[in-house]
Amino acid sequence: MPGQEWRDSPEEWQERIILLLKRRYGVTEFQEIPDRDRGDYGLEGFARNGSVYQCYAAKEPLSTNELYAKQRNKITKDLSKFKDNKDDLIKIFGPTKISCWVLVVPRWESKDLLKHAEKKAEEIRNVNLPYVADGFFVHIATEEDFAVERQSLLDVGLAKIQVDPDEFNTATGEDWSEENDDLVKELNRKIEILNPRLDKNSLVQLKGKFIHHYIEGQNVLEILHSKYSDLYVAVKRLKTNRKKFLETSSLIPTGAPADTFHIALSEFKNELTDEVKGLSNNMVEILGHEAVSDWLLRCPLDFPERR
Repeated sequence: MPGQEWRDSPEEWQERIILLLKRRYGVTEFQEIPDRDRGDYGLEGFARNGSVYQCYAAKEPLSTNELYAKQRNKITKDLSKFKDNKDDLIKIFGPTKISCWVLVVPRWESKDLLKHAEKKAEEIRNVNLPYVADGFFVHIATEEDFAVERQSLLDVGLAKIQVDPDEFNTATGEDWSEENDDLVKELNRKIEILNPRLDKNSLVQLKGKFIHHYIEGQNVLEILHSKYSDLYVAVKRLKTNRKKFLETSSLIPTGAPADTFHIALSEFKNELTDEVKGLSNNMVEILGHEAVSDWLLRCPLDFPERR
């Protein structure tokens, strides 16, 4: 499946892609077209090399057929604008001949979309518009086609990535707990140290939340590893370093054990925010709580009693 689901607003998708386009082409080679004054003519902007771009993020979740129908209709509607606004577009494009109309979407799944795109491109070719080059075609793109530009923006903190972890359900937590009984026992032991006043029901609920945070964060880390390797390496380095300091702090506590974890979580989130520029606030929270859960599950923390 090219791309991945987008759960934020269509406006945020448009802003994100335009930023990538400006990064790719530079200030003199890409021209954005504002859409507040009489619409956008079926495109967000154009590059001097003859490519025009339109962004579209359908509201998810959608099945393959639902997504195809919405994207098909978007192509039909906006290429009609591209054709019907001939008088204005001649003046906007100037000497630039348009060879490619690009629809940039978060994801697409149906080969039928390519067939529809070519059908509509043929209709445009047959009209012989003065600003359209011979061999005009329609292309479907995702953010993955801007990997270099995206990484460049992430490096300087001008873009943020948002990874939606796999949906967590009770069965997932129960299955994981059955397969990791020793870790769950260790988690129980540490929870009782962190809050010895918890009743049995509260302990079970808190244990479930820690397991939830752990699985959710592991899913995010897997996506970072496969798609954003530089960010993954930076997150793992910070987490490893914070773990070493936590192990030391647990042996020479200056407050209650829970305070030690609150401090570790706060410091780790601050480090993620300051040093891994491409992470959204939500991802910082997910990765911070995954780290705490991982430490509770795996770290040899004893918290000797204060005398």
